[in-house]
Amino acid sequence: MLGIDFAVAMTGMLLSLIAAGGSFLMSSILSRRRKQKAPTLEDTIRSLAKNIEAASVSISQIETEIAKRRDIAEKLRHDAEYFQQLKELNQAQVEAIVQTVRTEMSSVSKRSIWVNAVVAFAISAIFFTIGFFVGSW
Repeated sequence: MLGIDFAVAMTGMLLSLIAAGGSFLMSSILSRRRKQKAPTLEDTIRSLAKNIEAASVSISQIETEIAKRRDIAEKLRHDAEYFQQLKELNQAQVEAIVQTVRTEMSSVSKRSIWVNAVVAFAISAIFFTIGFFVGSW
């Protein structure tokens, strides 16, 4: 008999704890709802001001991005026009440009040969002189 009385007592105590816990949860939920009052006019105005500031920052960032993209688009348009003009060059124009470049390269090449020869002769003369004096000591 002691076992059944003990089980009944424990069951009663367990049910009491569950009821007390439920009551505590309900009262805490209700008290939170009571504490959460409707926002005042000042709170609403403050919230709207923050939203307007955030929107202003976003708009300025968007405007900056649009300006950057506009500049890129303008550069691309200019490049497209330039390459279209290059594409439209006829064979005679291409050959004239190639001939001009070849003439420039050959004149630079001839000048370069004489400059290199003079530099090589000067360096050879310097080392010859150094070798002569070192050898006579």
